[in-house]
Amino acid sequence: MRTYADFFAFHGLAAEHDAVVRRFRAGMHAGPGAGPGADDLADAVPASMVDTLTLAGPAAEVRARVLAYEGLADTVKLTPPTHGLSAPEIRAAQHRVIALIAELTGEWS
Repeated sequence: MRTYADFFAFHGLAAEHDAVVRRFRAGMHAGPGAGPGADDLADAVPASMVDTLTLAGPAAEVRARVLAYEGLADTVKLTPPTHGLSAPEIRAAQHRVIALIAELTGEWS
């Protein structure tokens, strides 16, 4: 996780990163039957961290946030959620991301 320290610091999230790392090292990442799991670790991630590093929410909000990168970034990677979702839910999210890309670019690839 040290690998990401500079990334989070760049975004003004050093303290938040440290809190997640402390919880991870305390064993809050343990799997089923071994104590707290990934959901407990996710609870250490504040909304401000999610808002800074992800695009989530209603399609119109995500669309507006993607468009805000126009002229600032060469590439914006859009990835659907996967953690804790069933295969059909992941597939549906993938289709929504593909539709958003098509809408934003006017292309279908």
